[in-house]
Amino acid sequence: MRARALGVAALLAVITGGIGAACDGNDSDTGSRQVAVLVVAIRDVVGRPIAAVDEALPVVYVVGFGEHDVPATVQSDVAAELRDEVDVRFADDRDEAIETGEADQPVPDSGVLLVVGDIPDRGSPIDVPIEVYRSQRDGSVMMFTLSEGPSSWVVTATSLVTAAA
Repeated sequence: MRARALGVAALLAVITGGIGAACDGNDSDTGSRQVAVLVVAIRDVVGRPIAAVDEALPVVYVVGFGEHDVPATVQSDVAAELRDEVDVRFADDRDEAIETGEADQPVPDSGVLLVVGDIPDRGSPIDVPIEVYRSQRDGSVMMFTLSEGPSSWVVTATSLVTAAA
């Protein structure tokens, strides 16, 4: 009886481990896709400036994905990837990245706010809507079309999304 209970426990451990590994793999693939897409979109918006040693890095706040917060692992991976190029800051909602008490409601530190729509889990090319906001007078929603290349994602097109009349 004891051997049978141990066998059942071992089988459950193997099944549970397999399910966990499968879930982790999917989350990891989705997370790495989100990281790659965010990195290339941020670089595209910032324009990959080469800052002098004593110059401050450009500041980019990121809010998204659609109705979901950016997972912590994605945040840390994006920040690590861009650490020498961009000061990336993540916020839970857009009001955290806007100086609402100031005239024209700018982004702090002369930065830019990216409100990122959902990033599709599959497919290439993909379309990702991103609001690019610097102030009340300087903001727009862009549709980023991205394709997966042999070694990284690339922005293949951007278009301005206009509001319906």
